[in-house]
Amino acid sequence: MLFTLGFGDGTQDVEVPDRNLLYTLLPNNVKYGLTGEAEVKRALQEPIGSPRLRALVWLYLDIM
Repeated sequence: MLFTLGFGDGTQDVEVPDRNLLYTLLPNNVKYGLTGEAEVKRALQEPIGSPRLRALVWLYLDIM
């Protein structure tokens, strides 16, 4: 079976003999809105399940 894999800025074709292939796992299609710098900024502004980075830094500095 021939697979085309993302590699660097392009792709790489890889041939795997059928006798060595049990099954193929494929990623789920995931919708996304932000990428790159915009997503990093959003994640810093809206952390999930943890205090903001600013609060963590002050907490760390208080125990030092």
